[in-house]
Amino acid sequence: MANLPISGLPTATSLDGTELLAAVQGSSTTKTTSQDIRDINTPLTASSITVGNGGIVPTIPQGATLGTLEKPFSEIFLQSGSISIESDTPGDPSAIISNKGGNLEISVGGMLLVQPGASFVAPTGSFSYLSGSFTHIGSADRVGNTTVTGSFAVSGSTVTIGNNTLEGNTILSGSVNIIGNTTIEGTTTFSDTATTVTGSFLISGSTTQIGNNTLEGNTILSGSVEINGYTPLATASISDTTITFTKVDSSTFDIDLPSAYGSFYDTTTQSGSANTAYAIKHNTTDLSSDVSIVSDTRVTMAEAGVYPIISTQQFQHTSGGTVYITGWLRKNGVDVANSATDLTLKGSGATAIFSVHYFVEAAAGDYFELIWSATDSSTEIVYQAARTSPTRPAVPSVITTVNRVG
Repeated sequence: MANLPISGLPTATSLDGTELLAAVQGSSTTKTTSQDIRDINTPLTASSITVGNGGIVPTIPQGATLGTLEKPFSEIFLQSGSISIESDTPGDPSAIISNKGGNLEISVGGMLLVQPGASFVAPTGSFSYLSGSFTHIGSADRVGNTTVTGSFAVSGSTVTIGNNTLEGNTILSGSVNIIGNTTIEGTTTFSDTATTVTGSFLISGSTTQIGNNTLEGNTILSGSVEINGYTPLATASISDTTITFTKVDSSTFDIDLPSAYGSFYDTTTQSGSANTAYAIKHNTTDLSSDVSIVSDTRVTMAEAGVYPIISTQQFQHTSGGTVYITGWLRKNGVDVANSATDLTLKGSGATAIFSVHYFVEAAAGDYFELIWSATDSSTEIVYQAARTSPTRPAVPSVITTVNRVG
């Protein structure tokens, strides 16, 4: 088939690279193959890759690169495909990156940010964790709403700002600062170091707390709550008759113990004219503290407070007829409204115990007097000396007791 023009040659079938072609190099005519021609037209390193059958394949494993740091590609377009990255550890599975429903899908492997200061930022949307465990090591700052369902383990310092909902088992180890509204449902364990909660804090379910706890703000604990460790609500100290409580916010309040009291009586028979007011006398102090008898009749309080005054007087009528006796209370020389009580004795030798019980409010230095009056001068408050057969003690004409209760 000599001397035919090229246009007159038959059309070649599919080339396999072994076909011989003529080539003029300088003044010589040489031969080459179609594969050699193909390699010349390929803009890749021919010694490290094989191009053919719709693919670009390195001639040896990991023997070629696609672009360099100095000369990178601007864009790579894939049509419904994926990128498979072999592990640097032999035998470990590959990480496959693909587009699934418009979302970036990383299968088999995980994602690790190792560069200092590296971050994962998404202006909108959500981060969905489908299955498995989520482990955070190191410090974490979380801003915004967070919902965690399933097991969640945090080791290290964690700062959470915003609303948080934790459902399932939650283990917090290390220092934990929670600011904002926090709802925890399920079993919660706080261990090791101190836990500080500021704001509203709602716990539903079983809670185990080990270590020091500081709760500031509204705290609602629902369900079984077990606290192991030192959880102070307030501390107390006693000085003389005062208990001082110190709360967790360092504020204090005092409770005074009832310490003012007195017991008094009189060993004389007291009498007077008809229709005349007399202050009952006490000539003997049995025991007392900050309550005293001044000028025989004035029950005087050295400390402010609320006091009950209880007094019994033994009245006797020494002549016939009927006598009407009235007793009442004076405070600082002024009659106390609605404090009077009446007693009636009939006949000579009639006796009765006149008993009164008052609750009074006193400032420091206030005094009170027990006042009596009778319609007949033959009326006495009688003292009875000690007697025999059987031996028995004397009967004071008046016995009065006072003690502070508030």
